[in-house]
Amino acid sequence: MVRDLWCDDLDGDGSDEVLAAVSDGSVHCLKLSDGTAFWPQPFQPNEAPMNAVCTVRGAGGSKYVACGGFDLNFYWLDTAGNLLSTVASSTYSDMKPWGDAVEYLGREIGYCHTVNFLRPLPQPDGTEHLMLDGMQIKLSSSIWEFAPLGTAPLRKFSNGLGDSTGTLEVGDPDGDGNASLFMGRSGFDIKAAEMNPNSGFTTNYFEGLTDPQTYRSTHLTWIPSGSSYQHFVLCGHRILLLGPQLDSAQVERITLPYTFNDLWRDPLSGRILLASSQDG
Repeated sequence: MVRDLWCDDLDGDGSDEVLAAVSDGSVHCLKLSDGTAFWPQPFQPNEAPMNAVCTVRGAGGSKYVACGGFDLNFYWLDTAGNLLSTVASSTYSDMKPWGDAVEYLGREIGYCHTVNFLRPLPQPDGTEHLMLDGMQIKLSSSIWEFAPLGTAPLRKFSNGLGDSTGTLEVGDPDGDGNASLFMGRSGFDIKAAEMNPNSGFTTNYFEGLTDPQTYRSTHLTWIPSGSSYQHFVLCGHRILLLGPQLDSAQVERITLPYTFNDLWRDPLSGRILLASSQDG
């Protein structure tokens, strides 16, 4: 099963390649033009599910692939799929596991996390940093920021949701040159947050639901609105439209006849594509 997809031009020919993180622990790279393999073989360090993949731009036009998953590591690859380095979450994570853990040299053995999301964060100089959302078994998430090919985080953030991150998108809807993280929680209620990594300031929205307690993912993205933008929140069969401050006093509600479990915003047209699976 494909767990994550990322498209980028890896060889500079003007046509994108498609990176796919797969549940068998592999990352595949295909040519978008004809579907043939771009890498001679998939990258597969082990059989633990590979959960996330993206590209990150470095200095001088360089480009790298970052991927990671349930083996508690993330990996830096070159654009040909060759391993450059392995970064173990145990070397930097401060996420504490459940139960009593043994301490050694003043540190609790077992600090680690799975890789939940990997996304590039644009920088003013044209490069990108890697934003890694890590998750522990107790359903909490933290976000770490890495420089290209970095093995130690530059900064750590809370996701502002008070729970694990269910969806994550990076964007700059107001065009001020400072990208934000748009996040939603997986659970029974609607919970979404926009975080500015430069200031660390988070704006969030919460709404408890009283209908039958079915498990849902809250998705947060944005759509143009005059000279500004609106937050577009999807949760099950509900769409909420809110202003830039996620003000609950000013919300437009749209009730749909079907439940949707995913969305994708076309960066060129700004249109929203909804995905649904009606069998639950």
